[in-house]
Amino acid sequence: MYRLEATQDPEAFSTLYTHYYPAIYRFILFRVSNRDVAHDVAADVFLKLWTHVIERRKVTHFRALAYRIARNTVVDHYRTVRPTISLEDAEMFTPMTEDLGITIGGAIDREVVTHAVMGLDPDDMELIMLFYAQGLRVKEIATIVNKREGAVRVQLHRIRKLLREKIGENI
Repeated sequence: MYRLEATQDPEAFSTLYTHYYPAIYRFILFRVSNRDVAHDVAADVFLKLWTHVIERRKVTHFRALAYRIARNTVVDHYRTVRPTISLEDAEMFTPMTEDLGITIGGAIDREVVTHAVMGLDPDDMELIMLFYAQGLRVKEIATIVNKREGAVRVQLHRIRKLLREKIGENI
């Protein structure tokens, strides 16, 4: 990060790109459900990140900034399209399926979780995906969605409760 901010070192940015691209791509793919569009949006995100660095703006937490830019870029790109995901791309739900299974108290079929998550409000879908599928901490999610940590915790609790109800109906 120091090399990136102090000297705008392209190699330092390349290292961060290599490290964060897969997670940012999965986050975007979850929102747009099209691999080609996800690659295009991810490329745009990293171009915006590089522009952020070139303009010598302060980067305190690169990962949170990358997710925030990704989120805003997806919103800009698809203002009227509800995010969906195909069941073929549901492998990204494995961590969520396992964690929700522990939370709810039993093994849960990935397809059931996918359908339950797809039925959520887009903002709730985003939060639950950031927490479970991307493994971000509440503090990072709060930075990304521009909310207080307490508000994010409460919303995640409510979403989990709603998912327990939805999944319980389908088990």
